[in-house]
Amino acid sequence: MTAWSAALLVLGLFLFLGSTRQGRLSIRAAIWSCGSAALVAAVALVAIDGEHSGLFRAAIDLIENWRDPSQSVLAQSLSRNGPNIGRFVLPLLDLFLLLAAVLGLLTALAFTRGERIEKIVRPMAIGLIGAIAGGVLALSVVGTGFGAPVAQRTYSNFVSASDVQDGDTFWIGETSVRLLGADAPEGRQICRRAGEVEQCGQQARDHLRGLLNNALVTCHVRENSRGRTRESFGRPLVTCSAIRERRRDDAGRITQGPERIADVARKMIADGYAVEFRSNQTSYLAAATRSQNLNAGLTTACSLAPSVWRRDTSARSAFIASGALPDADGKTMGAC
Repeated sequence: MTAWSAALLVLGLFLFLGSTRQGRLSIRAAIWSCGSAALVAAVALVAIDGEHSGLFRAAIDLIENWRDPSQSVLAQSLSRNGPNIGRFVLPLLDLFLLLAAVLGLLTALAFTRGERIEKIVRPMAIGLIGAIAGGVLALSVVGTGFGAPVAQRTYSNFVSASDVQDGDTFWIGETSVRLLGADAPEGRQICRRAGEVEQCGQQARDHLRGLLNNALVTCHVRENSRGRTRESFGRPLVTCSAIRERRRDDAGRITQGPERIADVARKMIADGYAVEFRSNQTSYLAAATRSQNLNAGLTTACSLAPSVWRRDTSARSAFIASGALPDADGKTMGAC
């Protein structure tokens, strides 16, 4: 769909350009309308493409997190990778200065009587300004990490508690990754247990922080059931293992050997802080059954399934207000 969107975008731009030619207004209006239709179709294809990741989807996520914008993907990417903008933009400063010098020469040529030269120079000057502004904007987007990450298949780095974003998403180096096959409560998601409200999203995040803090984490990119290696925000879908260092007491004696987690997603499900997210590449049914049998983690609490919490705003609002649950099966998690 992305290729079709790009083709419609180019078609729309050419039609807009064609509508500026002098001629009958009805014909120009028809050409402009066709260009508008092509642009709307391109936007629609981008919006429904589950594999596309970009600013539209990030803007929607920002709106959904309007109560706490710091939880949005946009805010986290800017705070995490904002300093990288200079690393991308500054090397092209020489080119921008050269373009500015060319712009100065072009405008100097316009110091003549009449507007014959101005009609030639003005569009060129506007084009140069647009090229500089567009280049800075594009490089800034790349610098903050938006869109599809580099086609890296394996990530390995030490992870700290601050790198964990929520119960199934964390930063490894400069890349935000998403655990394949596990779906943890969202950051602001609540649960109800024995009549009390709990912040189960924070509990899931804190549990993953405990597992990964000061651990060497290795993640491999995998395909989901649709053959995609990225989720809707462009984060790689990964299966991860972790090795925590030996622990020592105050006297420096080793009190515990290295802790190894063969599959972080399986561990989160087995500990009761995530539910299985069905995929052809993973099967965590045994881990989910184990957590239920042991009443582990959040399995004794009740909440909406994380996917329902994210997508069904009416169900989320009803559950927050009164604890009301959807009638359909598979839309809840825990002991409901």
